Amino acid sequence: MSHQPADAQSCSTSDALITGTNSGAWYTTLSPSEHFDSGRSQVFKNACTLNQITNSDGPYSINTRVAPGIYPALYNIATRNQNELFIYGGFAGQGGTYVARLDPDTLNELWRSSVTIPSSQWSFIGAMGVHGNGYVYSTQSNILAKIDPITGRKRQLSLPQLAAPTGTGAAYNGFVTTPDGLIVAKSMERGPCTSDTTSALSCVLSNNLPSTIVVVNPDTLTVIAQINTSEPALGRIMTERHDGIDYIYVPGISRLIRYRFSNGTLSLDTSWGPVGYGQGANASGVGILGNFAVTQTNYVPSSTPSYVVAANIYDSTQQYQIQPFPPLSRSSLSWVPDKAVLDSENNLIYAEDTYAAQIAALTINSSGLSVVWKLNSVATGFPALLGTTSARQLVIASLISTGDTLTWRNPATGAVLAQSSGLASKATIGAIAPGFKGRFYYPSFYSGQLIELTPQSP
Repeated sequence: MSHQPADAQSCSTSDALITGTNSGAWYTTLSPSEHFDSGRSQVFKNACTLNQITNSDGPYSINTRVAPGIYPALYNIATRNQNELFIYGGFAGQGGTYVARLDPDTLNELWRSSVTIPSSQWSFIGAMGVHGNGYVYSTQSNILAKIDPITGRKRQLSLPQLAAPTGTGAAYNGFVTTPDGLIVAKSMERGPCTSDTTSALSCVLSNNLPSTIVVVNPDTLTVIAQINTSEPALGRIMTERHDGIDYIYVPGISRLIRYRFSNGTLSLDTSWGPVGYGQGANASGVGILGNFAVTQTNYVPSSTPSYVVAANIYDSTQQYQIQPFPPLSRSSLSWVPDKAVLDSENNLIYAEDTYAAQIAALTINSSGLSVVWKLNSVATGFPALLGTTSARQLVIASLISTGDTLTWRNPATGAVLAQSSGLASKATIGAIAPGFKGRFYYPSFYSGQLIELTPQSP
């Protein structure tokens, strides 16, 4: 892999995108957050497909370039304007958590803003995104940071946590925003526990402390509402608005639960759900597909095959479950460290199971969930779906003998259209995402390398 710039490519849809601030949830840009939107679709509609970038029907090659900096526990990237690229990652025990700005043409670092975490605090990865007001926000441990995108100067807010005996408290794993820009985040509580980073997830389960949902004013960094959940929740939340009310969907240990935010107050929505996971547990994250909230179990490895669960947001009695990956084909365990891609326009779900070594496309209708296609592939990172409704491509990691690769796939069949060389010896758990000028970014969580990929036509 090279440190030299690849030839710049053209992407008509992203080139034409007018970036900028707005009064809504996210900055108008190509990749504002880890999963693009607050419904966590992972659909990047203004990103170009292979044939758009190369003006060719193939075959394709993938050029790679490595940023010169080292970024421990690198998790996600975000774009702002076309000349701005932001990256996020870090654990307190690995040099600290950070947000950095890079020059996307050279990949040189322009600034790095370190986030101060109390020494006793549980250090767990959160996420970073560019808000509609133009500022960069990140969560890590129990800290919400607001960062100036030009200078890297920051303000920090300590988010609420339970008074656990050891005082180590909470980790807020990511955030979403409401249509009018309020920040919504959810904690996990490890309680009295000496384990750190991902190993402390077992403490969340054993200590059975509730999570906390907070709603934060992004301008003043003040908490305007908070509530403790009815059960612990490991997975990432999503929010959507209908009938003038903001609804927050929380993937608990055993059930999908909904809360409502109205008139400045958070409350449990007793009119909806909770929606069970069958024999499954520990959903990894939740997103929206049309009128359905969709989640998948086994964020913590389990001997029970993973369930994909869907429930109608208007009527939770309309709910469906499917186990798309039985029997387990690679080991006695199932593990889903990411979440499904949700293509509402085409009514398709793209799910994977790392230990089952399979990925699948699912669809939903009045009869329930069904498998469209399924194939063997080992992946851990969050996939991305690119392009317009009628011409999309799925970009997903695939671990092979030469290392972790990125594959561009036909979403209708799963067929590989292009594949990179090996990018890292260990599969990433980060969120892969597109950038401007036909670029794509692979955050190597374990090596700390940011790798840029650019499709070419030989």
